Amino acid sequence: MDLKKIKRSGDTSDLLLQKLLEEIVNGTLVAGKPIRETQLALKWEVSRTPVREAVRSAAAMGLIELRPNQRPVVKNYSQEDLIKLTEVRVSLELLAFDFSIDILSSSKRTKKLLDSSIKVQNLNSNDKFTKKALQLDEDLHRLWIDSCENQFIVLTFESLWTFIRILQRAAANDSNRAARALSEHIAILEAIYEGEKNIARQLLEDHLRSSTPILQELLKK
Repeated sequence: MDLKKIKRSGDTSDLLLQKLLEEIVNGTLVAGKPIRETQLALKWEVSRTPVREAVRSAAAMGLIELRPNQRPVVKNYSQEDLIKLTEVRVSLELLAFDFSIDILSSSKRTKKLLDSSIKVQNLNSNDKFTKKALQLDEDLHRLWIDSCENQFIVLTFESLWTFIRILQRAAANDSNRAARALSEHIAILEAIYEGEKNIARQLLEDHLRSSTPILQELLKK
């Protein structure tokens, strides 16, 4: 979308918020570093006002820290933050799973995702593999979120997903971790497809919790 074609300030701010979030997620805006709103305005060819509004919106989401008489900074996440996020995510996804399992066990979407995951697993562990594995990771976790038929779960998950992506980025270059996660995904999907609800649920919980120690180590660096 061309920013120059956007007429309304609100539309510009919304688009800039998405651009801002993406730069936080991909690491272009570094955690703990000041955000220079003037530079972003020049980069995006807009006035500073919608940039400031986007920064404030990101701060309201908990992604940026506003400091009196200082530039805003991208928030740095601690191990305690990671633990709290994991607990909320596990509870939310298991709840969505419970609501959607009867639909998922006979869903064409489940079978398609399982087939795609097996296909990617057969690729060599390279950059292409890691990128595809990360996309499948999002597709997997959205499977029960999209199917749970509960708008409040969906809205809560969407608010968490940016935080999850930020932490995922820390492990994104670890092809071994990506391969291990993909194997766990396949086991979950196979259990769902075969109607083994309790097994699939336990595999999902184990999968969600297994990344925490790895990310804790990465946060120390």
